[in-house]
Amino acid sequence: MKDDQKYLLAGLYSLLVAIFYFPLIESKGIFVSILMAVLLLYLIYFIATVIHIVIIKFIRKKSFKYLVLYPFTYDGSWRFQPINLLYFPEMVRDVIPINLVQEYCQGQPYGLLKKMLKRIRLSREIALLLATIIVYFFTHRILPLSVFTFMFSYILLFVQSYLGSNTAWIGNRRLIIDDEFEKILLSKSYIKEISSARYSEYLTCEYKNLTPIILIAIFENLLDSYLLQNQSEVDLDIFYKVLPLLYKEKYTMGFNYFVSLNYLLYKVGFLGIIYDNEALRDLSKQYLNKNISELQDGSFEGGIQDAVASKQIVVINEFIACLNSRCVPSQYDRFFYKDRLYIFSRKSPIKG
Repeated sequence: MKDDQKYLLAGLYSLLVAIFYFPLIESKGIFVSILMAVLLLYLIYFIATVIHIVIIKFIRKKSFKYLVLYPFTYDGSWRFQPINLLYFPEMVRDVIPINLVQEYCQGQPYGLLKKMLKRIRLSREIALLLATIIVYFFTHRILPLSVFTFMFSYILLFVQSYLGSNTAWIGNRRLIIDDEFEKILLSKSYIKEISSARYSEYLTCEYKNLTPIILIAIFENLLDSYLLQNQSEVDLDIFYKVLPLLYKEKYTMGFNYFVSLNYLLYKVGFLGIIYDNEALRDLSKQYLNKNISELQDGSFEGGIQDAVASKQIVVINEFIACLNSRCVPSQYDRFFYKDRLYIFSRKSPIKG
């Protein structure tokens, strides 16, 4: 998410707390007023989410694959994750559209998916309105809060749902108006249902039109799907198309992107080992050797600390040695997972 959007959201959430806080402060005190303001907002969120889930369950008549009901997450089993979810505030109300992955994988036409997305959007706002009315009905007699306070909070929450313009946050505007559902869906790292053929088909058509961050996410999901599904063949053409584009952006996207690209190249090499595919092993070695040269030359803007560069070089050389010997590296997890936070069970394509 862009910095200006973060500041806008921080201001919006502060305003939401403030509109409940100030009417309460005289009778409740500062600390209690803040707690009650946060609790009221949480009640609105919780009730709205439950209502939304019930509505969508009735409309789709299918089970949910992914849900977030703070502080819980569901992806086959419920987990209590209050801290992890604080790192993903944008996803708390925006996970439900991802459940259309079932219809997507069944090959439903995009027109039907778009109708479902519109229903999800409409039902979310209806659920929010109903939740606001319910909380007002049960609290206005015991708390000095007017109907205008709740009306204003609803308007702010409604506006918030249209601010999402980042793939981590599936805002209504991005999903409905910008027609980006497929791209967002394919970029999600936790979805296991999508086939490698679908990833490959999409990349073949769209790889030139994607931003580097989206392209690297979808391509990594393609690699994971190959590893998970253990197919006999891979689409080499897409590797030759995508990798040069990703590699070309490494100077402008910063060191974190470079590290992400390394993890991607490790997966390419690992595929070459388990599929006994020399072309994939050579591709991995080719780009990893380039990365070593550039780490040694200090080719990145702003430079990289020598200790960081040296550590990267050691790890890359170790992996290249495994490629040459065609063996799975020891403690292979360190080659495939960065220190990422996950709210759903991460895909585990690497088998011991």
